[in-house]
Amino acid sequence: MTYAFSENRYYLKVNLNLKIMNEYLQLVASSSIIINRIAFLLDNQNIQTLIKDMSESARLAGFGIAQNDVELHVHQADLERAQKILAEFNEGKSL
Repeated sequence: MTYAFSENRYYLKVNLNLKIMNEYLQLVASSSIIINRIAFLLDNQNIQTLIKDMSESARLAGFGIAQNDVELHVHQADLERAQKILAEFNEGKSL
């Protein structure tokens, strides 16, 4: 398994550890730019995030996939707080 760590974010690159993924729920799927911005906002509130970037995994494996296939996952315990931050982001309040 290949991980790249950055503060509270865990970028899952090649294989999925299903035990970890069972503790995390998908919050949103979008482009990597949007996902990284939302992850930054969540990190500022001490909410751990996991980014599942299938296009990066595909690139590393040597094949292609849709560009906007990036998912942001948060721990079950932080889901409600994360949804509030996402709603504020979507309303333009946390730009």
